[in-house]
Amino acid sequence: MINRIAFITGLMAAMLILTETPAGAQEHPAGKHMVMEFKISFERVELSEVPAFISLAVKTEYRQVSISQAYKSRLPCGMVIYKLILNVDGAMKDAYYEEDGSKYFPGIND
Repeated sequence: MINRIAFITGLMAAMLILTETPAGAQEHPAGKHMVMEFKISFERVELSEVPAFISLAVKTEYRQVSISQAYKSRLPCGMVIYKLILNVDGAMKDAYYEEDGSKYFPGIND
């Protein structure tokens, strides 16, 4: 009888652990888990403060481009990213880069 109670108690505890929402996750209305997103806050910087690696990456990626504005942010993980407002062939476009000139994709690289 005691073994049966211990087994049922252990089984219930295991089910409780398996059904808990992971730390840092929220329950989606559809019942699926999703990771919490955080809003990145940027601080405007002078164009001269944009690292050369980023300027080179922008000019390599786009033919007719000029950087109109630049913003900088340090993520909680310590990574520094830049948000650039680009004028590409007359159209304004946002682009995100890491300090080393590699492309940054919000929500994917976090």
